Amino acid sequence: MISFKQINYALAAAKTLHFKNNADAFFISLSTLSMEIADFEDQLGTKIFKRDNKKVIITQLGQTALEKGKQIKLQMDDFTIFGQKSVH
Repeated sequence: MISFKQINYALAAAKTLHFKNNADAFFISLSTLSMEIADFEDQLGTKIFKRDNKKVIITQLGQTALEKGKQIKLQMDDFTIFGQKSVH
């Protein structure tokens, strides 16, 4: 099952196109970030990123997947705010 964490990792990687900096920002190892994104791609059945040792490129299908991921993130953020308001 795709996790919200994987969506966040992929969105962050897409924003900077730099896995190492994102791993540092999430306080995880580069290998953990890479494995989470690879697992996310496997579950989607498509590659989101084309990567080598020097650069990261978003694939065409990856762009579509990331747009859906952004929508999910916005909905989750709204849901979290709703939950916080209902507690008060």
